[in-house]
Amino acid sequence: MDDKVKKLIYQSSHRGCKETDFLLTNFAQENCINMSERELKVYEEFLSENDWDIYNWIVTNSNYEERYSFIIRGIYNNINVQKL
Repeated sequence: MDDKVKKLIYQSSHRGCKETDFLLTNFAQENCINMSERELKVYEEFLSENDWDIYNWIVTNSNYEERYSFIIRGIYNNINVQKL
């Protein structure tokens, strides 16, 4: 695992909001290793967004930038798998 992926996983798990930490950590651990460079860059930009904005995008499916859709869908998929 390269340093950039490790950094993104770390940043995903140390957000300051426990709810967001939980959602993003699971997603990052499962997906970052398989992301393209472009996807990693978008995920890095996603992590620079406000925690509560991220939380609301995920929980309420409120308006978010189209470039983040693969992340939001991935988090939903991760949540659904955990329910099984």
